[in-house]
Amino acid sequence: MEKAFAEADVVVGETFDHARAFGCPLETRGCIASWDTFAGTLELWLSGQAPNLARDLLGEVFDIPIHKIRVLTPDLGGGFGSKFDFYGEEVIASVLSRRTGRPVKLLEDRTESFFATSQARDMRLSYEMALRRDGTILGMRGTGYGVLGGALGTVGMGPPWASVVNVTGPYKVPNLQVTIKGVMTNRPPYGSYRGWGVPKANLVHERLIELAARRLNLDRAEVRRKNFPTIEEFPYFTGVAFTYDSGRYAECMDLALAKITELGWLDRQRAARREGRSLGIGYSFHIEPSAYGPSRILNLVGLQHSGFDKEVVRIDSTGRVTVLSGQINMGQGTHTSYAQLVADALSVPIDDVTIVTGDTDSCPYTGYGTGGSRATALGGAAILRASARLRAKVLRIASHLLECAPEDLEIVDGEIGVKGVPERSVTMREVGDAAYRRLNGKLPDDEDATLEEVDVYDPENVATSYGFSALLVEVDRETGVVTLLDCLQAHDCGTVINPMLVDGQLAGGLAQAFGGALLEELVYDDEGQLRTASFMDYLLPTAAETPNFHFYHQETPSPHIPGGFKGVGEAGTIAGVSLVASAVDDALRDLGVTVTRFPITPPRLLELIRTASPNGSGAAAHATEEPLR
Repeated sequence: MEKAFAEADVVVGETFDHARAFGCPLETRGCIASWDTFAGTLELWLSGQAPNLARDLLGEVFDIPIHKIRVLTPDLGGGFGSKFDFYGEEVIASVLSRRTGRPVKLLEDRTESFFATSQARDMRLSYEMALRRDGTILGMRGTGYGVLGGALGTVGMGPPWASVVNVTGPYKVPNLQVTIKGVMTNRPPYGSYRGWGVPKANLVHERLIELAARRLNLDRAEVRRKNFPTIEEFPYFTGVAFTYDSGRYAECMDLALAKITELGWLDRQRAARREGRSLGIGYSFHIEPSAYGPSRILNLVGLQHSGFDKEVVRIDSTGRVTVLSGQINMGQGTHTSYAQLVADALSVPIDDVTIVTGDTDSCPYTGYGTGGSRATALGGAAILRASARLRAKVLRIASHLLECAPEDLEIVDGEIGVKGVPERSVTMREVGDAAYRRLNGKLPDDEDATLEEVDVYDPENVATSYGFSALLVEVDRETGVVTLLDCLQAHDCGTVINPMLVDGQLAGGLAQAFGGALLEELVYDDEGQLRTASFMDYLLPTAAETPNFHFYHQETPSPHIPGGFKGVGEAGTIAGVSLVASAVDDALRDLGVTVTRFPITPPRLLELIRTASPNGSGAAAHATEEPLR
């Protein structure tokens, strides 16, 4: 490490501060606990993302077998990680129900959510990067400080830890030295929030790569390209914790750069500069470790639960299909994606498929819950494997009914027929009847009754999504206000099941990150009192502050996950903060402004402008200067 920095042609370093924030879902947390003292059972309706984990932890707290606990999670009005954590209120409601003999409902109001829901993001990151003059990275080193609460939450130091193990991003860094420190405070516990610690890691590597390009007077896109792993280098081990499974990083970046030109951003920027206005174009390349699940790895790094996913696919006696999953639905489209996968795998109408989630009594055990961009990648993989075996059994039963070989059959819209002879066919209902009711003479002697397959999928590795984002902004140098004008992202999440759902995840994540970049901050005074406990003070982005989005998909399937799926739920939140900073820097590059503190509020940016300006006015020194790529 010392040699890398000693021999470097340039070393860039900076300290970045990300304010405290939280997921702030539209629906606050709540639960209804009902303790049956006669049976000794607990039923808990919970607004949570991990029903099986909640059941396990409740069993430990009350020292009762988990078969006496039933957790039900209806569709959530948003989760964003904050509902993954385990809270004391759920225990309190259960205790009160046991003592009173009545159901107890506990609902968090909006003000309470600012105080009681787990908080996140709050970190200071001091890093430096060593490079050759051609832009090749020689090494990185630094320390991250996680500003925790007065007690450790469910995930402990997990998110700050993730910020250091992901700090290399998409780049080859031959020498790395990282340290993470947790600082206990009198604030609420630090918990999960969409992206976990990866947005802060992205903030470090993307800010430093741009500072290096500026110092070396090199094209910032080309500095990135020089340090990408080539296609032939995958799977690529980062040297810290993760092995990136597959990727075409340069192609993804080139796709986005081409779209910037196609959308006319460079022309808009030139025209604005001639008018004395400050438009900037920001870049951010992100890596999203998804499909969190290798159970033994999770245990190895300290998690006390597994990461496999279990799915049940069943065809009933009427030929209808039911999928039982331990995942939950919180607006990300899990039910739709699962129904599409099953309908396609079994060649049945999607209307014949029902997805059941959110009940620990009827749904299978899922070790981790819904988080870590894993529902489609892991649950989808298990569904595909179970559906393939179930399809094979359907064909065997149908071949018995039609007196032909299974390989001579095809399934079209739930009809199983002989290829080329459409009049010789049976329906899925007839196959179901043969498997459940009228077995004699219809079900082969060597086949078991019923039509059901179970699959447990525990991946060998995470699946790595990635993308290159670009943002067009305008900065008002008189007020410090940043206006987001247009945004695009070239993205690769492996096999895309439903493009509309993917686009929705990308747009929602970016909008959420823009809030963290410009607006959202939990502010505490010198007495430790929260000063931003309402939407009058804690600002969220609205449609008025959110730009148009353009998404372009590249598909590089994960080689180790059936179906090739990768996660997508956290992509936008990972890239968004550094993306805004890059665009603001570009808009003010004649002043040499470097944004290091987030959110970038107007007073903070105005101070940067005034400090950087020769006369303190913020006036542009080179208003007609050509934009940089």
